[in-house]
Amino acid sequence: MRLLVVYDIAISESGTKRLAKTAKICEKYCTRVQNSVFEGVLDGSELTRLLDELKKSIDKSHDSVRIYHLA
Repeated sequence: MRLLVVYDIAISESGTKRLAKTAKICEKYCTRVQNSVFEGVLDGSELTRLLDELKKSIDKSHDSVRIYHLA
């Protein structure tokens, strides 16, 4: 499936590390389109791994990650 991954990481002392880590995770699975926007073609297991890694790297109370399925 073709996906668009978009994130917004709150910038703070710890946010800078989360931002770099989130970008690195996205680059493993997708191609950067803009600073915080990635596009990729992933199968179900790759999407599951991407989601698991992102959940571990962000602070849900301050950060946002959106994944859109493209036609």
